[in-house]
Amino acid sequence: MVTTQLQQVHLVKQAPGYQLVDPSTSNLLPGIDGIATAADLYRQEHEALEDNLLAACAAHLWHKGSYRAVCPRPILIRKHHQRQLEALHEALTAAIIDIVQRWWTDEEARLPERMPLEPEEEEHLKWMDAQVANGTLQEFTACLGSWRPDFLVEEYRDSDRRGRVLSENFSITEINARFSFNGFMHEAYGQRALDDVLAGIGAGAEGLVSATNADKILDGLFSLFRPDRPLHLLKDQENGIDIHMFIDAVERRFGIKPRIIDPAQLRLLPNGNDDGGQGGFRLCCLVSPTPTVSGGGDDRDRDQGMGRDTNEVPPHTTTPALITTPDGELVEEIFQVGLELHQRELAALAPEMLRQISLRCFNDMRTIFLVHDKRMLGIVKQELPRLVARGVLTRTQAATLRRGVVDTALPGSSELQRILDASRADPSVRDGYLMKPIRGGKGAGIVFGDDMTADDWIALLERLSRSASIEAGVSSVVQRRIEPRLYDVVLKASGERHSYPLVGTYHVVNGRLLGLGTWRASGGRIVAKEEDKSYPGYSLSEILADADAHPFYAAEAEYPPDPRTLRDIQTQVIEKSDVAAGADSGHLQARPLLWKTNLYTAIQRLIADTSPSNTFRRGVYSSVTGGGSGPNPLFFATDVHENRRHRAQFGAFIRRMGLLSDADWVVTLHMGGGLYRSLDLTLELLENAGASVLAAGSYMKPAEVVRLLGQYHANVISGESSQVVQLTHYISTLSVQDRALITIDKIIYTSEGLTPSQRAYLHSVLGPVQIFSILGSAEAGPYAVSCLHLLDSVAAADQQSFVFDTRHTIIEILPLLPQDDCQDTDGSIKPVPLEHGHIGMIAQTSLSRLRNPLVRYITGDVGSLHRLPATARNRVCAGDWDHLCVLRLQGRDRRFSFAWDGDYFEFQGLERILNDEVQGVLQWQVILEKREASQEVVLEIRLLRSESSSASADGIVSRSDCGLEGRIRDFLLVSALNEDRFR
Repeated sequence: MVTTQLQQVHLVKQAPGYQLVDPSTSNLLPGIDGIATAADLYRQEHEALEDNLLAACAAHLWHKGSYRAVCPRPILIRKHHQRQLEALHEALTAAIIDIVQRWWTDEEARLPERMPLEPEEEEHLKWMDAQVANGTLQEFTACLGSWRPDFLVEEYRDSDRRGRVLSENFSITEINARFSFNGFMHEAYGQRALDDVLAGIGAGAEGLVSATNADKILDGLFSLFRPDRPLHLLKDQENGIDIHMFIDAVERRFGIKPRIIDPAQLRLLPNGNDDGGQGGFRLCCLVSPTPTVSGGGDDRDRDQGMGRDTNEVPPHTTTPALITTPDGELVEEIFQVGLELHQRELAALAPEMLRQISLRCFNDMRTIFLVHDKRMLGIVKQELPRLVARGVLTRTQAATLRRGVVDTALPGSSELQRILDASRADPSVRDGYLMKPIRGGKGAGIVFGDDMTADDWIALLERLSRSASIEAGVSSVVQRRIEPRLYDVVLKASGERHSYPLVGTYHVVNGRLLGLGTWRASGGRIVAKEEDKSYPGYSLSEILADADAHPFYAAEAEYPPDPRTLRDIQTQVIEKSDVAAGADSGHLQARPLLWKTNLYTAIQRLIADTSPSNTFRRGVYSSVTGGGSGPNPLFFATDVHENRRHRAQFGAFIRRMGLLSDADWVVTLHMGGGLYRSLDLTLELLENAGASVLAAGSYMKPAEVVRLLGQYHANVISGESSQVVQLTHYISTLSVQDRALITIDKIIYTSEGLTPSQRAYLHSVLGPVQIFSILGSAEAGPYAVSCLHLLDSVAAADQQSFVFDTRHTIIEILPLLPQDDCQDTDGSIKPVPLEHGHIGMIAQTSLSRLRNPLVRYITGDVGSLHRLPATARNRVCAGDWDHLCVLRLQGRDRRFSFAWDGDYFEFQGLERILNDEVQGVLQWQVILEKREASQEVVLEIRLLRSESSSASADGIVSRSDCGLEGRIRDFLLVSALNEDRFR
């Protein structure tokens, strides 16, 4: 049914040039080349658009292959939508210009008190005002920079004068103004590709026109700089999405190649002949001589300019002169610069360096510090009466902003106090609000009120209400939660239909509206511009389809599928990807459980089979489990390429979860060799997380490791838990002066969990270090991290809480049943997964292992699943939030016990004694060995205790320590009859 509301459409040859995307549409549709089935039409649309996108811009320039995410079915808008957007933009721009220009001069408005900045930022903006006054810097109206406001579409139930219901309202939720190129290139190329489709089917003749002009977008972006002068782009940790496409477009349009530089390359030189109002300095950056490039070209030639450290002199039309500094460095002068720096990176610049950048950059610092701040929308709504009184806005424009800008309460404001009072009176009030970090981006840190407990919500509101000042990690605005309209959309070539909200955006350069941007839609509560796609791309459907043909699960299969067969399996799965939502999870629960004995029986057969047809032995990454000891270690094989991709993914996960950054230096103690892969695994994971890693390994003596820590100023220790404890024990023996040279603030351990006594000991020696853990196995690889900053509280002594990504691994908690009771004689599966919070045995399915799949593998551990606390939302990326889950691990299956002298002893009981923090036990081992002559089993308990305990110097508990030893002897039923076999 055709309406005046937003609708998704197919572009077709028949008049009027489009066909509505409608769930009730028949299977036959007018396609691009005539009548087509729905499946053929979707495929044709995606193929045609992708061809056009790649003709406009090479594939390697699309961030993470983002051209594949563009949908060829556009949103049909009407003229009243355009008018609503134009009116909203005009009013908002006028309001913000007026507010920014009187920021420091309107004493009555007290704008800096209501929206305080960091002291250094305030000083910098005051300095900029002074430069405007002396003519060095332009008025704000002349250099607004590039803005990209986002808006949601909601129901608007008021009526106009004719009694009609205006059912769709654009409500602006934030202004993205930090990065100049954000979304511009994707919109321009996407619109141009749709224009090509329109031209190809002749739809333009029917009056269907593009809502946005691609050339207008590009021309607006290019108007930010002078093409007759060299152009530098300053960025650091931000990967960049549109910036690389921008570099390519500038080179093709103007014949100049902008050069990417980072802050470490910046230099300031005195300018004795200051004639340009540049404050007596020349802003420069390091260069090196142009490298010689061999003929023919390669990927490095193609990708020039995309790296963060491109040191060659770029082929500018007007090449900057090279200057040798007094320190002997070769530099070139910067005349104009674009920025992709986060606020923390700007804050790290020296004040004079920031001033010189501000005189040359085309995204103005007033825009970055004020307009991009999420508090600005709250200031705009607070200022509406004053803006009307001063004649800046008409009453109609003020009404437009009241309706078109989301209610935003600032920290310390009366609006926030009213929300707090209402929430105290009625806890359900929080359901209508969300919190958003004042300087966030890409949806990071947004917390919905209904994701929090009433107490947590009140506590955060109280904290925000006490002060308007910026508080790191806390300062947020409180926005009214918009209930968006839902629209029927088909986003993928599979033809699967969804009802999703639409998130719109529009592009502005120096106050000029360039047009609507890319519409976004998804089923998540937060629809960010960039969702992380770095996790391995295997779906559960692909994993299960491969398992059906794999000898781990199919008794009739002699060998795993070869690469060609595996590709065919994946293709068939993709073609059937319109399976009803949730069907995969049902298929998974119908699968039998995979037990260690069955798995390794199959592996031993396959690894021993040297037939040329045996695909299992080809190109594998080998790892061992079961400690790798004994004549026949348990061997697991993973595809070498899958393994590398998995390590890259998990390294990125470590970084996103906040364990490491590129500022960290790590010394790792893990073991390598003798079939162990711990060292190379750890090195690659931590480096993929961005850290610098020193491979001490397990062979360096503690004194050598300590020297390494001091020599390289390393701040992180990584190793197995026992190694970390042993190194810390050595550090405790050093003099105060030597210990002061070691500055450890993080520990990342693997293997067995640390007990409360061990944690307390580490803190007593090393101070308030953060303690993290990585959970993994030979079968599944690394899959979870323990990071208490994401959790409400420290887990109980017999538990550890790990965070994992459900896109990487699926965890089921099953009832604690013996293996024989988990399957009926007819083959049906009895255990039904338990709900969150219930304790049971852990079954794991890996979404990173396709070639040798791991499906419902019983790990031998016991635990429970829990949701990530809502308070952690502002510490994780918005794209990750819906996929994170907590595994509370209680350790190995308590059914495992040891036998001695005719009795069975559960580890849990012994742990209860030895993990008592009062006893100061740092490490303990239970060793069972047979005497050669009598074959009698001797039980030995080995303990390592802190110096504050009564342990002997060699770490073995002394006989005089009656308290602990007596408890151990009583538990193990030691008597005169068996005492000779206990030590």
